[in-house]
Amino acid sequence: MSSELKVWDAQRLSEIAEQTLGITKSKRSWERFLAGLPFLQVITAPDELLDDIGRPARSIVISQLINEAQQERRPVYFLAIHHLDDLNVAVTSTTKGRKTWLGFQKKSNNFR
Repeated sequence: MSSELKVWDAQRLSEIAEQTLGITKSKRSWERFLAGLPFLQVITAPDELLDDIGRPARSIVISQLINEAQQERRPVYFLAIHHLDDLNVAVTSTTKGRKTWLGFQKKSNNFR
């Protein structure tokens, strides 16, 4: 049995909650709710970023890359992978705070 993976954002959550549960909230209410969930957190401050083995990133390099991308009007994305009981959650966030996320069952991918 295969299932199609879908990327989630606040808009998709709002639509699903309204259709299936009859819950209607404003976009801002959903954003506030999602901001409080620890498994959707993404660090975007250059001086707090870590590489894949936990070493601090070079904040001056990260800042320069962000500035160059913004000058060329290219989006900048940050990634965090959170490991829950039976689920891994990959979360991206832009420098403006727009988040998307995708959940994977642990047995279906290589993330530990």
